Amino acid sequence: AASDVYKRQGLSMQMVTLNKDDIYQGPLVLVNHNYPIANNYQITNCSTAKDSTISLEKTAMEMLTKALQEIKAEDKIVLVSGLRSGQEQAMIYNQAIQNHGKEFVDKFVARVNCSEHQTGLAIDLAVKNETIDIFCPDFTSQEICQQFRDIASDYGFIQRYSKNKIDFTKISEEPWHFRYVGIVHAKIMEENQWCFEEYHLYIKNHSIFNPYVLECQGKLVEVFYVPAVNEQTKLNLSDHGSYQISGNNCDGFIITSWRPYV
Repeated sequence: AASDVYKRQGLSMQMVTLNKDDIYQGPLVLVNHNYPIANNYQITNCSTAKDSTISLEKTAMEMLTKALQEIKAEDKIVLVSGLRSGQEQAMIYNQAIQNHGKEFVDKFVARVNCSEHQTGLAIDLAVKNETIDIFCPDFTSQEICQQFRDIASDYGFIQRYSKNKIDFTKISEEPWHFRYVGIVHAKIMEENQWCFEEYHLYIKNHSIFNPYVLECQGKLVEVFYVPAVNEQTKLNLSDHGSYQISGNNCDGFIITSWRPYV
């Protein structure tokens, strides 16, 4: 058992209780046409961008700000859309139908509660121009766009919708739409060229007894899936390090554990 492994390594354990309702919360929730955001989804610690009305979950905003600073893009890239309420998503959806028609909307605009923007973890970016199309922002025409893509995973972001992943995402390519998932998960997806849907399917093959193991930022990281079978699931985790628990918005939890080499 995993607890026996930790004991052999001389690591102490702590009991963690996972509540079934919590599968709908956390930074790794999968939100799409099959898995809408839960009515009780909670967004905590939001942060608003400097000189803007656009908000994101606090860590996502901090990492986005650092990424733009690294490539000196504060005056070249603008934030187009971040956190949206359900009411705002409905307004955008209806406006898109009026302006562009249903065929366009089916490719690029999510229905209410099926949009990642309602999590506060998604951001649309654009090259700074006098006019910006809020539905299809320009994020391909200048070199600075590729510079951002090149470092996105270093700050925990993935390009959410790619041309070769439409069969999984059911959304056409959106070069402007990025999702914050954290550095560990962004690196795994980048290395394996997976979209978020593929990653969620793959990680279910890794339990606490057979975690996905990698080195990231000088620490040993283990990632594994725990199904939410009962109303409560009890889990023994090492307290020699740190861990993150996120629901997958479907049927269980993704656990990410960081610890020093022992």
